[in-house]
Amino acid sequence: MAKLPHIKGSQILASMDEPAFRALFELQLMPPAGVVVPDTIGEQLTAVSGLDTLNPAPGTVSQNYAMGQKRQFSALVTDNIHHLGLTLNLNLHGPDVNDPMILNCFDGWNALRVNPKTYAMGLKRNYVGQMVLTEFNQVGTVWRVVTYMYAFPENKCSGIDGADKNSDDIYSCSVTMTSELAIPVTVGEQILGD
Repeated sequence: MAKLPHIKGSQILASMDEPAFRALFELQLMPPAGVVVPDTIGEQLTAVSGLDTLNPAPGTVSQNYAMGQKRQFSALVTDNIHHLGLTLNLNLHGPDVNDPMILNCFDGWNALRVNPKTYAMGLKRNYVGQMVLTEFNQVGTVWRVVTYMYAFPENKCSGIDGADKNSDDIYSCSVTMTSELAIPVTVGEQILGD
């Protein structure tokens, strides 16, 4: 029997379900040796996009047979690449140093892929790292952890492409990280057949 949408009959209200807030996350970057990630990167990271590629549902494939009849099957999952967009504030660290550590972190990581002075290509084993995205509820209890293996920056930091004396905007930059394998673990998930 259909239930009327009255507040007093709400199962969600009665079970005290909590919403999942987009702002409650932490991202750990574990780059290859030699790349320095600032200790304050968690405070400077403002947004992560690209989580919609987790656990992709396969499409369908059709098979034609006699007299124009068709059958459909579940297709293979053919795309295993994950693209995570990171948006960060750009700060100059140290009162005397003026080190744009976020920019230098990703430039250094990219330099392991292609040397910016000689254009010599790097070996993949020397430039891949790992990322771990953890999402929390309001009191800090984890509800999802995603480990991204074989990760590296897909491009250089963008957004630092101009200056304007009539603006009081603060620089923010973005970089897209790519990964060949994402291992999501969600509280209460049910995966049959394991």
